[in-house]
Amino acid sequence: MDAKAIRLYNLKRLIAEAGGQKKLAQRCGVSPAYLSQIISLRTPRKMGDNVARRLERGMDKPHGWMDVLLEYAPRHGVMGGYAMPRPGGGFMREVDSPSAIYGSGQLQPGPTVVAQVPLVNWVAAGHWQETVESVSPADCEAWIDTTKRVGRTAFALRVKGDSMEPKVPDGAVIVVDPERQPANGSLVVVRLDDDAEATFKKLLIEGGRRYLAPINPRYPVIEIKGPATVCGVVRQVLIDLD
Repeated sequence: MDAKAIRLYNLKRLIAEAGGQKKLAQRCGVSPAYLSQIISLRTPRKMGDNVARRLERGMDKPHGWMDVLLEYAPRHGVMGGYAMPRPGGGFMREVDSPSAIYGSGQLQPGPTVVAQVPLVNWVAAGHWQETVESVSPADCEAWIDTTKRVGRTAFALRVKGDSMEPKVPDGAVIVVDPERQPANGSLVVVRLDDDAEATFKKLLIEGGRRYLAPINPRYPVIEIKGPATVCGVVRQVLIDLD
């Protein structure tokens, strides 16, 4: 794969990570029309070095990230640079060094920490903090790559329904960190203690009262009146564009 194709491949990954081409352009200070020309099937335009560096800075990637073909180890089992945390230390699989993911290109240290977290179901998410130590890698549906710095008990969920659209559509994967403290406005996964499954909403705190708010205005805001467990704060949204 030549340098142009590698940049195009990595650009598509950034578009998915940012939640769309327009959002990526806004975040990185790049013209949306320019990005459209780069990914055009009819008249593709070569990406310049200046734009590549802007994309890296805007998406918190290390210098040179756009020029390296990402390589992934198998999702199941402990192989390559992956290692399970120490017993009692949590469940996240992390990479020993960026080269295990990015290959052997010329990389400089950056803030990105690459890890894999288990994809679980919504019932398991509601009781994750109580059961995480007894879960084995074989129990997980899949392992999800994340570029966010998350705690060792982080996990992933596949979104069901349209209550959080348009920001988080049905079928998107969210990365949840139980070790991050929620605040007013945080996107959270919460289990109301009367329910078996967890739910995904925006947390609102007003005058000492707590509410779970959908992004989609078609759904009502729910006040948390009884006991509830915050299972974690959503750190990343992953969307497939295919």
